[in-house]
Amino acid sequence: MTTYKLNPYADINGTYKVATLKTTFGQLLAVFGMPEESDGHKSSGDWLFSSDNGDTFNIYDWKATSLYDSSLPSVEEFRSSPNLVEFSVGGQGDASEFLSWVSFKLNEEAEPAPRLGLTASWRTLAV
Repeated sequence: MTTYKLNPYADINGTYKVATLKTTFGQLLAVFGMPEESDGHKSSGDWLFSSDNGDTFNIYDWKATSLYDSSLPSVEEFRSSPNLVEFSVGGQGDASEFLSWVSFKLNEEAEPAPRLGLTASWRTLAV
């Protein structure tokens, strides 16, 4: 199995949305810490990952806050919400192994919480 790690220096240039992850900001925070700063407009932050075989992925809140649209929750409201929300997963191809790893980490290390929904455009992973 491929090994992934947080990497604030991961080069995500050329990545694109390859999947979605339904969870809470709090669950991601509990497992991966605070996200890196993002563009401050379409995303309030993202978690960057690299693998031992050179793949890069990121998890980010695409157009989910008032940074993008004033009718959406503020960054603070979004981040403190206990509700499951959809995060985007960026990469350069098949994210199934990465999603499985994220699911494992969230279920293993996070506080007990609602079941997570992981969805890739081509399949759904039930957790």
